[in-house]
Amino acid sequence: MHWSNNVAKLTCGTAFIAVASLGLAPLAKAQLAQGTQSKAPIEITSDQLTVDQDKQIATFTGNVDGVQGDATLKADVMRVYYVQQSANGQGTQDKTNNGAATSGSASGNQNIRRIEADGNVIISQPDQNATGDHGVYEVPEAKVTLIGNVVITNKGNVVRGGRAVMDMNTNISTVYPAETGKTPTRTQRVRAVFQNDSANGASSNKQGSQ
Repeated sequence: MHWSNNVAKLTCGTAFIAVASLGLAPLAKAQLAQGTQSKAPIEITSDQLTVDQDKQIATFTGNVDGVQGDATLKADVMRVYYVQQSANGQGTQDKTNNGAATSGSASGNQNIRRIEADGNVIISQPDQNATGDHGVYEVPEAKVTLIGNVVITNKGNVVRGGRAVMDMNTNISTVYPAETGKTPTRTQRVRAVFQNDSANGASSNKQGSQ
């Protein structure tokens, strides 16, 4: 099934609403963070949406923007992999990876297992931004992996690397160098620049006393 943004606007306004009209609204409930925000739905909008019900993949293309609470995920393309729940509450087989069936409520909805984002991937939160070429969110494990030209910024501090793994359960992020198959060179190693607030404050006080 395939929709363009124009068709979606005629019916519901966004590609996300077109998903809801198919009974796939639970696709928009992936948990991207802990606590209260993790229970909030994620709304995905895009220029185009294609749903492959046989492979159980929803592909959002063009200016893709996912929002959940105060967190946003942007990319050129976003693929949502889900497991269809049958009406009796038994999960059907994961056709994209030959996975085992999963159990769930008897509502005939979907369980999201994985979200992939490609092209100009940006993850934004109030105190942190992370960018990369490719992003993967493993929903059951609550882990986000960014790959390729990774840059993480937080209150002026900047960390660069080839790959970053962010654990939503522990709030621990690990950054790795680019994988080249060889010992990383100086330019390929993880690099971090941390702002020294105390030094900046001392400099400001010195200038103010002059």
